[in-house]
Amino acid sequence: LPPNDKARTMIAKLRDYTRQADRDPDKMGIEARISLREPNPEAWRQQYAAWRDLGATHISINTMGMGLASPDAHIEMIGQFKREIRG
Repeated sequence: LPPNDKARTMIAKLRDYTRQADRDPDKMGIEARISLREPNPEAWRQQYAAWRDLGATHISINTMGMGLASPDAHIEMIGQFKREIRG
């Protein structure tokens, strides 16, 4: 799911359900996922910022489908993502 209006609506519903359960929605984490399949650091930064603006507290990075040859290559790609979003 990309960080779009559908995601915004889903997060709003989740927060409402949390309030209805007498829990504080600000204490509930929200995890989003960003796929790095497209090697486009600018798109990564935009998605990261959009998820953060929607209230995501955690981000999962998906490196599957990139043709990476080893676990170390996946770890390096995650490191590249981290470097790119921190500027």
